[in-house]
Amino acid sequence: MVAQVEPERTPPPSSPVPPPSAAASPTVAETRPQPEQTAAPSASAVPVTPSPSAVASPMVAEAQRQSEQTATPSLPPSPAASTAPAPSAAATPVVAETTQTQPEQTAASSPSPAPETPAPSAAASPMVAEAQPQSEQLAEPSPAVSEAETLAEAQRYLDAKDYAKALPLLQKDAAAGNLIAMNNLGDFYARRQGDAQDYAKAFDWFYRAADLGDSYAMMKLGRLYLRKGTPADDTEGLRWLTRAYEAPKPNLEAGAYVADCYLSGKGTKQDVQKAESIITPLANQNVVPAMTLAGRLCEYKADSKLTEARNTSSARKRNELAAQALDLYRQARMWWEKAAAGDDWNASAHLGRYYEAGIGGLEKNEEEAEKRYKEGVNHGNALSMFFYGLLVDKKPGRHAEAEKFIKQAATAGIPSARKWCKDHDVTFPETVPDDDRP
Repeated sequence: MVAQVEPERTPPPSSPVPPPSAAASPTVAETRPQPEQTAAPSASAVPVTPSPSAVASPMVAEAQRQSEQTATPSLPPSPAASTAPAPSAAATPVVAETTQTQPEQTAASSPSPAPETPAPSAAASPMVAEAQPQSEQLAEPSPAVSEAETLAEAQRYLDAKDYAKALPLLQKDAAAGNLIAMNNLGDFYARRQGDAQDYAKAFDWFYRAADLGDSYAMMKLGRLYLRKGTPADDTEGLRWLTRAYEAPKPNLEAGAYVADCYLSGKGTKQDVQKAESIITPLANQNVVPAMTLAGRLCEYKADSKLTEARNTSSARKRNELAAQALDLYRQARMWWEKAAAGDDWNASAHLGRYYEAGIGGLEKNEEEAEKRYKEGVNHGNALSMFFYGLLVDKKPGRHAEAEKFIKQAATAGIPSARKWCKDHDVTFPETVPDDDRP
């Protein structure tokens, strides 16, 4: 009898795969197709041959037909039936079926059904017994699925740059404690999307997520501290970055920024050797910020070689040091090419500078340099703004344009841009909001 009833079980409609918490529960898995099942044809639509005992009693035959249509045998399903369950319940078909049909199986196991006439309510509607547990299951939808759907919808609005619709959805899930929503909100406010820039709110959401142990939020919080620019904030920023890198689920980008602190002497004493010990393995794992820093490290070494060459009296030693410097510049260029391929606009800006100067094994190409700077500027990259401003300032009649871009870079916290503004008596806000430094 199972083979006749099985086609009536309509598979669930296509929907996003639920998170593990929902998939592990057969009750939740069964709730999706219930509206389809309650609308199924009546029992008379399926011809079932009654047993001899049922012929002698029409009411017993009716009860047995109802039992055969709604109950699943206690034995494991046949191989053909085992491939039929809906995707959401495929991992535990036997458990899901047993959970749903257990009351009917218990009622059908009696060897000699009572001859009394069934209650009018049961006889009038064979689906009542099935409908009641379905309504109880549908009364409590999975909150995890709801959060996932809300996040997906918010992301669609973000991709479409419809921030007015995305923001309330993110706020709803973040208020419920969803770490992804908290981090998305922090990024939303920190990246100046729409008119919603608010670094205080970004800091607040990242702090909440970091306090719950999220390493990405720890990394973002550390960078926010570094942007404030005070020695105390630099120390606190390095502390958060270190926590993120050493967390049970470490954030590898945080490791790159820890190395940057040691390379620049920010929040700690400068220690190039320690910076290199962190940068090199991360860059070899294709961590994009680490590849950009690997280029900077090579350039730092090359500059040191050239300085040493200028201060030596031996021509042979001077030539050796110069050759080593040229090789290090080439290595820097190769690291930046890899990082730029990963959409790192800092790396692209550094490459533009090498094209502009014709170093690192590249032929001088000012057009290519300007192209890279403009691409970075269009993506809001502060380092690209600074280099583009310097390039434009060399051209007659474009000083005002150059000043505008360099001022933006200074406002974003680029140290060299700030120095240029002070040297040229250009005022700029002293806040340090952005994250990219040369």
